[in-house]
Formats: sequence, structure tokens, C-alpha cells
Amino acid sequence: MTKVVLSGYYGFSNAGDEAMLRSILWALRVKNNDCSITVISGNPKATAAKYSVQSIYIFDFLAIIKTLRCCDILISGGGSLLQNVTSWRSFYYYLAVLALGEMLGVKVMLYAQGIGPVLGFLPKKIMSWIVNRVNYITVRDEGSYCELHEIGITKPVIEITADAVLGMERADLVCGKELLQKLGVNLAKTTIAIAPRRWGSDSNYLKSLAEAADQLIDLRNAEIVFVPLHLPDDHKVCCEIAALMRNKAVVFDGDCDAEIFMSVIGNCQLLIGVRLHALIFAAIMNVPILGITYDPKIDRFMDSVGLKVVASITDVTGTELTMAAEKCLDNSINTKIQLESHMSILRKKALMNAEAATQLTVSK
Repeated sequence: MTKVVLSGYYGFSNAGDEAMLRSILWALRVKNNDCSITVISGNPKATAAKYSVQSIYIFDFLAIIKTLRCCDILISGGGSLLQNVTSWRSFYYYLAVLALGEMLGVKVMLYAQGIGPVLGFLPKKIMSWIVNRVNYITVRDEGSYCELHEIGITKPVIEITADAVLGMERADLVCGKELLQKLGVNLAKTTIAIAPRRWGSDSNYLKSLAEAADQLIDLRNAEIVFVPLHLPDDHKVCCEIAALMRNKAVVFDGDCDAEIFMSVIGNCQLLIGVRLHALIFAAIMNVPILGITYDPKIDRFMDSVGLKVVASITDVTGTELTMAAEKCLDNSINTKIQLESHMSILRKKALMNAEAATQLTVSK
């Protein structure tokens, strides 16, 4: 039996990362149904119960070392684990887990990682020293590949694939339809989902989203649904934006189940997203997307589906966002065709990650 340890931002009620974990587990089990998987998690009990895996606490280093000693492969990913813009603590934590695996003689793989930004000479040196010793790397976009080379990481095999979540199947629309109707959303109207996040001193950005939402209700008789992917933080931000609006909007109050979010988004005609995995969920459901960037990963994903971001989170205006949304709604058929074409390619690339992991475990 192949013994796998997974390290990532799991067990923290983030729908995107939970979808990533689910996708990785599914892909690994498809490739090798005889594998035992242990997930390092912020909530081991919940993770073990939800995914039928063994799980250990993210800061229980004795348990992590004990588990690594007995495993065949340590998989780090996916997601933006190796960046120090949002948190230098998490950056060094995930590097430390990699270093532990290397010291214990375990095969180590970076799985569908989104790399960077990594700022500072010393963080880059430390990352280079550790990551050049892993066995295999897959990254989810070309920008991450370039970032690795800029940092000086060239020794492992590096393959450009796609975000693990892009391997997910579309969700059924019935559940999302029922949930939205219970919230009083009239699905006969143009329904627009907005997936924000908090970012720095973001009062102007929140006002811009509220302004655009109001304008779209006025111009399109639209229904606005705020979709919080990371609980409870995003839910608070959604409520703040809704409170700034003149018109009524709905704040979806669900859990972090990816299929539920995809089903809800799938019943909408447009998603305006700051969260990467909200954009990915919409793309999977073939719903047109407008991306607002706060991190290179947003630009990279939009590029991968042949689109461009509307604006940066620091300078987006309500009028600009409204104009882009109206244009996207008017051109939705062409956008859907374009998304469908790119997504079929990205799905195949996403499934290549598990194939690489499987090959690594059987290689000498």
C-alpha cells in the first residue's frame, strides 16, 4: 500500500482549498486505489470525517515527523503555499514541512502549486535551497514556472499543468436553485454572483463593488448574490458591501462545500470574483467571469482562459466594473464558448498532477 502525506491549507473553512483537497484525493485514488492518505489539517477531526482519510494537526510536529518516517511520498499543494505576501509565517511553515520530508528521505512533490510572489533576498535563498531538493514539481501556470526559475529553482523536473480544482466535474444545478429560491432570489431575473475578500485597507474597493451592484440592479433589474468562500472572514466582507448598497442584495450563508458553491454559481449569469476559486468554480460551470486582481494568480488564471482582469483591487471603480459587467452579459454566448474551449484543455492538465505523483511513488 502506498502511503501518502498531504500538506496544504486544509481544515480552515476555505471552499477553494477544500475543493483542492477533494480534487487531489479523488485524482490520487483514481490513479491508485490502494493508497493510504494522511492529511495535515487545521481541523483533523473534520478533515478525517469528511474525506475518509487519516489526519493530523498542522502544528503537531511530532506526529508529522512520525507520519513522514513511514510514508512513501509527501505532497505539498496545491494552492499558493509558497508566497510571503499574505503571510511570511505560512511561507516558512510550508518550507519547513518540505525540509522535514527531505531530511527523512521521503520523496517530495510540489503538486499544482501557484508560486509567488516571494519578496526578499533571504526568503528566496531559503526557498531555493529547500525546493531544489524536492523530487518533482508541477505548477498550475506559466507564471509560477517563471517565478521558480527567477528564484533559482532548476534542479527538480518542473511541469506546467493546471490548478487541481479544474479537474472537478460540473455540479448539478438543482441544489443551488433551491437554495437561492429559499433566499428569495428571483432566478427569472439576471442573477449576478459576487465573491469578494478582504484585502488591506479596502474601503474604496468595497464601495466600488457596492456601487457596481446597485448600478446593475438599476440598469439590468439584476439579482445580486454575495458568495463568501472563506468563512467567517468573507461572510463579514459580503455583509459590509451589502450594507453599503441602496438596493437589496442576498448574502449566501452556506458552508465550504465546493459542489454547493458551484451549484449556486451555476444558476447565475455572471460571476464577479476576487477569490481565485470562485472564478474557477464559475469557469467549471461555464458561467462568464469578471476577475478583479489582488495577486498574480488571478491574472494568470484569467489569461489561461483567454480573458483579462477588469482592474486591480486597489483602483477598481464602480462605473468601470458596471460597464465591464454589462459588456460581459451582452456577449455571454461567445464568452461561454471561449470558456468551454479552454476548460477542456485545463481539465486534462489538472489530471496530469496525479499521474506525476503516481509515477513518482513507483520510481526507484
